[in-house]
Amino acid sequence: MKTSPFEPEPIEVIIVNGMPSRILFRKKMQNVKEVSNLWRIDDLWWQKPVRRLYYVLDLEGGARVTVFYDLSGKAWYRQNWTA
Repeated sequence: MKTSPFEPEPIEVIIVNGMPSRILFRKKMQNVKEVSNLWRIDDLWWQKPVRRLYYVLDLEGGARVTVFYDLSGKAWYRQNWTA
């Protein structure tokens, strides 16, 4: 259960040629139109290692979402930047 509206939520991502191609967003599978940004974080967060690949995705329906792949836990999440 999420404790904050900003806490990342698990998400399903389909990869094609090493990049996100489709994501399960708002209860339906949506196509990624473009990856508009990508960055990596390797850091300590309150002494807990954080290793993530972030992607800003523009979806075909016009939505823009930020997702990340947790390199330590091997899972995808949607990053909620705003409530």
